[in-house]
Amino acid sequence: MLTNQRRRMALLLGLMALLLALAACRGNQPATGTEMDTELPASPAQTAGADEAQTAAPADLTQSAEAGAVTVKVTPLNLHEPQAASLGFQIVMDTHSVDLDVDLAQTAVLRIDDQEIAANAWPASAGGGHHVEGTLSFPAVDDSGRRWLDGATAVTLVIRDLAGIAERAFSWDMATITSAAAMPVRGTTMAGQDTMGQMEIMQDTMAQMDDMPMAQRQEMMAQMMAMMQGMMGQMADMPMAEHHEMMSQMMGMMQGMMGMMADMPLDQRQEMMSQMMAMMQGMMGMMPETIENMDSNMSSGMDHDMMAMPGMDDDHMAPIPSAGVPEATEATGGQPLAFRQEDGVKIFELVASPVRWTILDDGGEEVVVTAWAYNGTVPGPMIRVTEGDAVRIILQNDLPEPTSIHWHGIPLPNAMDGVPPFTQAAIEPGDSFVYEFIVPPAGSFMYHSHVDTDKQIMAGLYAPFIVDPIEPELDPPDVDVMWMLSEWRVGPDGETYAAMPMAGAEPNYFTINGKAFPNTEPIVVKQGERVRIRLAGIGQFTHPMHLHGINFRIVAYDGVPLPPEQQIVRNTVPVNPGELIDIEFIADNPGVWVFHCHVLHHVTNDNVEPGGLIGVIQVEE
Repeated sequence: MLTNQRRRMALLLGLMALLLALAACRGNQPATGTEMDTELPASPAQTAGADEAQTAAPADLTQSAEAGAVTVKVTPLNLHEPQAASLGFQIVMDTHSVDLDVDLAQTAVLRIDDQEIAANAWPASAGGGHHVEGTLSFPAVDDSGRRWLDGATAVTLVIRDLAGIAERAFSWDMATITSAAAMPVRGTTMAGQDTMGQMEIMQDTMAQMDDMPMAQRQEMMAQMMAMMQGMMGQMADMPMAEHHEMMSQMMGMMQGMMGMMADMPLDQRQEMMSQMMAMMQGMMGMMPETIENMDSNMSSGMDHDMMAMPGMDDDHMAPIPSAGVPEATEATGGQPLAFRQEDGVKIFELVASPVRWTILDDGGEEVVVTAWAYNGTVPGPMIRVTEGDAVRIILQNDLPEPTSIHWHGIPLPNAMDGVPPFTQAAIEPGDSFVYEFIVPPAGSFMYHSHVDTDKQIMAGLYAPFIVDPIEPELDPPDVDVMWMLSEWRVGPDGETYAAMPMAGAEPNYFTINGKAFPNTEPIVVKQGERVRIRLAGIGQFTHPMHLHGINFRIVAYDGVPLPPEQQIVRNTVPVNPGELIDIEFIADNPGVWVFHCHVLHHVTNDNVEPGGLIGVIQVEE
């Protein structure tokens, strides 16, 4: 069991890795607003750059849309202000693969009923890259001095020609805006309050939140977090005693919020915890000695609350046990599994057990993880069969925990789906289970554990399952490989932890078929040969895979072939968690070409580039 100190260290180190990843290519998914009857005003950070006279922007007016690999989040800042000098919108744009160096002042318009208004300001400081945010402004009055919003019934912000999308529209009716702006904060207001006064009001509101419905409580916490983030920008000039008091109160409020989060859905709880960890990291950077002098009981209490929540228990944050685990006897995973045949049934045998697996061995730098593996390799052995085959697969569980196998994407009898407790009981340590079914039509599939999945799959319990057509292909590819994309987390203590998309649990190594670059196996072909790569997203992160020098054709998704008219030519394709994508290309361009993930942090080994999800296509003349 981790001590409080080790838990805090692991969480903060994981957060640092997250910040580095965001610096390379930020890809947060924005959340839409939730209707509620109580609102806190926007934070100073939210309203910075808009009209100096504006009041709080109603948070539930935020809209977001995703298209062309870009997510755009729009929040109207002051449409509810009758005397605003200009009309402002907070714009946040995120992507993994598009340069966002655009001038929205030239491409965005505001439609107010039947009038169309050009923008007059988009801050140059917004810049480009993969994450851009700023305030887009429009004039509030026409040339005659009449206010555009006088008598208006609806407002639509239109962003044109962004990432190949001709038009994105975000619309609000004025009745909704007026109603949202009128919502009280339990009879209190932030207007005229100094920072300490604002904190007192938030603490009073916190005391009333236990009686709120969950959706309303969640929205209130999100607004409070935004308020505190804004306050942090005002703390630099505070006297030391006041600075210390403010940070202590913020930590106390976050501790209280953690106690209210246990009933939240897991993804929302993880997002809130990520924001809290980001704030704590910011506090440490601002004034380390203040944090060091804080009440240790408060800090340990926060650890206790965090670890007590579902999805954050000691088992998930503890390392995978490595004592007595044997070294792997094989160096390459995903190799075809031999079978025997009895009465027309192909019989395969699998053993799930711990093994010490090398993911990186480069010039003296060796990284060995404690893996849970099928037959001692990561990925486990490839089961390759022909459509219509009858198969029997025997799994022996030599793990210290129960497990099972799910046959991902394969239509089969319900009792064989491998999902405890719905279709079978989990296979206890020392026991075995027999899976038996008829193989479906040809395609790319995979198999993996379906017990404690965020740990067992991330520790290596996954493998390829390929079904060949009963009639051999007339023109098979010269090269046919499967790449399983996954993530690993190796702690500063050298132990292996389950990699998860949450603060303190982010991965720091990324592998193709269980190996990080430069140990990924290259694909060597002759010029003019045809290559098929079956991409499988077995981890918990999206990987937009980009091929240099050659375009490819997407020929199948999730084991289902695409007819020629639906096949598209790309050089980048996002591989989402659980997704299988078959691509093909003619190796017509000689040279050594890289095929890599374009989330650039994913091409590092413990933050050192190059590494991770980089494969090499070597085309020889």
